Amino acid sequence: VMSVGQDRRAEIARALRAKRGHVSGPETAPRDAPVRESACMCPPVLQLLTMDERTIPIDCGSIYVRWWGSGGPVETVVLLHGGPGISERYMEPVVPFLDNGRRRIVSFDRRGTGRSRCDSDDPAHFGLDAQAADLTRVIDELAAGPVHLLGHSWGGILVMDYAGRHGDRLASI
Repeated sequence: VMSVGQDRRAEIARALRAKRGHVSGPETAPRDAPVRESACMCPPVLQLLTMDERTIPIDCGSIYVRWWGSGGPVETVVLLHGGPGISERYMEPVVPFLDNGRRRIVSFDRRGTGRSRCDSDDPAHFGLDAQAADLTRVIDELAAGPVHLLGHSWGGILVMDYAGRHGDRLASI
């Protein structure tokens, strides 16, 4: 089970409060006081994390990939969105909860969705074999060591299929 340590959550919450101008000084609360977190602090927290993006060429077009986290990560988490036809952007809110300062969190639009392209009408270009090949390509380009896969809906199906094909490349699903 991947979880963000209490120290990292407190650090993110303090940075968020500081960005909003709500810095707790010694007169209001000690620095190590427990941090109250809102139910969803995702969009502002994402602004505090470094995000990079690029495209990766594939057989019928390109895959649009974004990632957050350190330049030299110890481990990688790959997010796989639902769909088909839905962009990966709706998975952004989970990124701050996966970040522990040592992980790279990778998310990408699967072929033919969002900002990724696949200029083909051939159904084989959109099947599980092609999707698994794209995931391998993303992992080869951006991952450090065995990866953690987190999938939602159709992304969960792809995670299970990929685990059957390449379980040796995975740390967890």
